[in-house]
Amino acid sequence: MAIGASKLGQMALAKETVWGTAPTFPNPAPGLVITSEDFSPDVGIEVFQEISGSMQDRRTGRGVEQWKGTIEFPLEIGGQGVGGVGELLSSVFGTDTVSGIADPYLHTLTVLEATEISSYSLWFDRDVGYYQLQGFRPSSVSISVDRGSSSIPVSINGIAQQEVSSTTKVVGYSTELPMTPQMAGVTVDGVTVDGWEKVDVEFSRELEAINALTGNDYIGLLLSKTFTAKLSASGVFGTTKLDDVVRSAYRNRTPMAIVITIQISANRSIVMTFPKVQLDSFKGPKLSGSDIVRADFTGIILKPDTGNNKVEIKNSRVSSYTA
Repeated sequence: MAIGASKLGQMALAKETVWGTAPTFPNPAPGLVITSEDFSPDVGIEVFQEISGSMQDRRTGRGVEQWKGTIEFPLEIGGQGVGGVGELLSSVFGTDTVSGIADPYLHTLTVLEATEISSYSLWFDRDVGYYQLQGFRPSSVSISVDRGSSSIPVSINGIAQQEVSSTTKVVGYSTELPMTPQMAGVTVDGVTVDGWEKVDVEFSRELEAINALTGNDYIGLLLSKTFTAKLSASGVFGTTKLDDVVRSAYRNRTPMAIVITIQISANRSIVMTFPKVQLDSFKGPKLSGSDIVRADFTGIILKPDTGNNKVEIKNSRVSSYTA
């Protein structure tokens, strides 16, 4: 048996029509370039505390199997026949409305007020065998923009129903430029900020596994419950929209409208719009020797009074991620 090497592995994904039922993957399969993945089975082994004339444990019981794990990759715009961040963001949000009759197509992701949202089958070539995780739903999608970095990392946490053995696939990958922090910009209440150095956004859906009495060794349902979104940022104090105006908004509990734009070109972009962000912490301005005065803060993204929290993705994908 050959010794595997991580860089020789690969990943593809495809949306399921029925949760837990693997779809027929296209050929080539939609590939997603990842930096790491880590899925492990949780089978719930528990020792029976039996009185049997011995001080030693004798038998164990086994719970229902779950596959919990993470995927990490640099921010990808995605497109027709290839994977991208929209695949997994659309699952957390639940609704993807497509507009446009030719490339570029605009995908508008908004929150679905339901527990049954889209799921995916994930295929892995781990260079030591082929594996397929079925019934995967993300519990969180985190995007981190740092002007001091050369890429925008994305981290996905989630749960899958089961793992099965698979076979080799031909995988296709995006040829788009990678998205980098230099392509990012932020506005607060319609005004462009100029001193923010970092901004992180996390979208999450609480997952609840239902272990129905079906006689199967895996979970029977995987429901997505409360949608939450959080934001954290830091930068130079005294710059546009990172000054006493923002600090006062925190102290007075005044919500702000924040828009984060990451744009490769006019036809390739991701725009995150949050009309009502309530800051729940603000630290600074902080003095330290002769260092530049900085501040950092976090905010909760609330349901707006008008409009929607949404993510708009322009790419070449003609179909909805969720239908």
